[in-house]
Amino acid sequence: MKGCTRLVSKVLVGLDRVGLVGLQAALERADASGLEDREELVALLTDALDRDNYVPATMEEDYRRALWREYKRHRGEDIRDLYSEIDVVVSAEPGEERDRITGTVTTALAEHELQPSFSFEPAEASVGGPQVSIAGQVVAEGAWREAALRRALKAQLHDW
Repeated sequence: MKGCTRLVSKVLVGLDRVGLVGLQAALERADASGLEDREELVALLTDALDRDNYVPATMEEDYRRALWREYKRHRGEDIRDLYSEIDVVVSAEPGEERDRITGTVTTALAEHELQPSFSFEPAEASVGGPQVSIAGQVVAEGAWREAALRRALKAQLHDW
């Protein structure tokens, strides 16, 4: 497209990072619309973006949530309640160590706009001590310090 000034914005839709053409212009249009209702604003954003973007029907709910999150971000509002959820399994006995692990995981995932959905298994479910699995993949196992766990999480998230 000669002279095209429509930018591509990377947006987290569910657990997938996708590029949306024209998001910034659509957000500005929504902001100027005077609408306040969430569903009306998301419908306006969807209509504005549909021509230049394809989102499979299976991602529709995550897409609508992502558009609302991006609208709130555009307005400078808190978006933490709209982070995408990701399954996290912690194999560790209840107590201080497991609490420290869950806190570290929560903080590290928040940096990527992800919210953990924790489930817990007894420590004997893992062979080498405490273990953290995210989206079915072991990301850390054994005794570690907080900094090492954060590095392991960041490396895994970078690979996704």
